Amino acid sequence: MIAGSDVEHLQQIYTGFARLHREGKLHLRQTIPTEAKKARGADRWVNYKFFNTTVIINGATRVCYDTHDWNWIDEEILASCNFYFKRSYDPTFISTLEHGSRVFPLGLNYQVASSEFDIFKLKRAAFYSGKDRIKATLKGLRIDNLLRQRETERIDNLEAGPDPDIEPRVLFMARAWNPEKIESKKQKLTVVAINEMRAKCIVTLRKELGDKFYGGLAHDEYSRKYFPDALLADGSSSSKRNYLELLKRFPICVATVGLNGSNGWKLAEYVAHSKAILSEPLVYQVPGKFEAGGNYIEFSSADDLATSAVKLIEDKTLRTEIMANNFAYYNSHVRPDAMIANSLNVVLEHTGSTDEIVVDR
Repeated sequence: MIAGSDVEHLQQIYTGFARLHREGKLHLRQTIPTEAKKARGADRWVNYKFFNTTVIINGATRVCYDTHDWNWIDEEILASCNFYFKRSYDPTFISTLEHGSRVFPLGLNYQVASSEFDIFKLKRAAFYSGKDRIKATLKGLRIDNLLRQRETERIDNLEAGPDPDIEPRVLFMARAWNPEKIESKKQKLTVVAINEMRAKCIVTLRKELGDKFYGGLAHDEYSRKYFPDALLADGSSSSKRNYLELLKRFPICVATVGLNGSNGWKLAEYVAHSKAILSEPLVYQVPGKFEAGGNYIEFSSADDLATSAVKLIEDKTLRTEIMANNFAYYNSHVRPDAMIANSLNVVLEHTGSTDEIVVDR
């Protein structure tokens, strides 16, 4: 594995490979290019290549994993790979590419780390400097818990089976993006629409559900100025640690479209926690059977959302069915080792191999 960066989007990929290696399903070596170690600051968030990592199988087959939230693909990177797994998989766009036949859907993306000692994560501490390098080293060694700096995104803190007997309440915590910090005029308009939709959903759910709903926008200067009626009652609840604790207590969760039309991290987190999901229509395709009506109830307006939320609150049978479907989908397609095993089995099948990587579902 050629680790080109350590951005949060790639952690699911790294964690999946590390787990398969630990279980003896494959033998993994990791290299970090010298130029990648030198990348610092904001560039790691604006440079497309840092959301990609490449794996070379048996010294011959190059496989690229692209976790960026937009559908665009760098054709030079694509041409250099034999197989390309894309998070925001858009078949219409892919059909325009010269090497589009090499591209396959990767699936739902979120930040998740190994719960065990991870030698590969430890080595990626080389991407950091100063205090950040010390923190990354402690996380790789898995002694961060002893120093009260336990990493929130460990997989054991990010998965749970269905619990249909939890009091049926609805959770929707989100953030607003400041459009003034975005250069693209087209993307600014999209962000404004995302912000307004999220705020309207929150206000409507509060009105219609009362104490059956908890949620709001994270507190920041922009949200306080433009969406004061949609803010979280407690600003501290938006921290990742507090959000995950709240998530465990709500069986019904709301997902909206992310930046660039992406399937957001929250959607994957809901699936990992076996939630009954209310979601805007998905823009990008994911592998396997993940469908409206079976894995989530689709909505296109705030009023539509409120109506569907009431239905899920009142219909325990439907709620339980969706939770069970998401538990199964998580273990088959979202759990890091399952996601990577699926992608490698695609490669093995297309290269004529009779081998298959099997993981517990």
